[in-house]
Amino acid sequence: MKTAAVYLDRVLPAIDLVAERFVTLVIGAPDPAAPVPTAPGWTVRDVAAHLATVAVRYADGPEGRGTWTKTPVELPELNHDQIATLGTMSAVELAARLRKEVAAVGGQIQGYGNAMPSFRFHGGEQVRADIALGILLGELVVHGWDVAQALRRPWPIDPGHVAMIFEGLNPVLPGWVRPERVHISADPAPFLLTCYRREPQWKHIATGRILAWGRKPWLAPTLISRFHTP
Repeated sequence: MKTAAVYLDRVLPAIDLVAERFVTLVIGAPDPAAPVPTAPGWTVRDVAAHLATVAVRYADGPEGRGTWTKTPVELPELNHDQIATLGTMSAVELAARLRKEVAAVGGQIQGYGNAMPSFRFHGGEQVRADIALGILLGELVVHGWDVAQALRRPWPIDPGHVAMIFEGLNPVLPGWVRPERVHISADPAPFLLTCYRREPQWKHIATGRILAWGRKPWLAPTLISRFHTP
């Protein structure tokens, strides 16, 4: 396990960067009520509201607060309920709130120093508070991509950010997947978007950007179906 300082030195600047990119995207959206096709049922404003509520979870968890679902299946309902608590806040107000919450959680986690706590994540697995920030980075990257697609704006994904996201996901995966062994080699961004069900895996298998081998390579086509949707 990496020391807290090493991981935080990498993940916090990444979170700040991507959060600011997302805030800029939302503030500049011509129509915050525009639908986001890759997040069915949500608008640009809803995605901003979701991220504003999600950031708080990473501050609540280490302090024994917040609501954490026993299984991933219950998570969509929690997301819906938490978005509803924000009422009629505008997209601009939500973007400002997200910026504030991201800054607060970063400061809080840094404050633990070498006494880094762990908490139970959705699905029941324990994750250290600093490592969990990789999952928050994933939320920002993937939902930023969602909104950028809806607005027809560019949203490049840094492979280094993807590596940190999977470092965050690794401790919680037992609560999200039925383990079946198959080795995967993939370009970071396509693999991230495939795992989050934003793009079809066949698109990247056909171009050689996702490959599989090992004892059971035939399991690769069913890889994504073995995960709950993040």
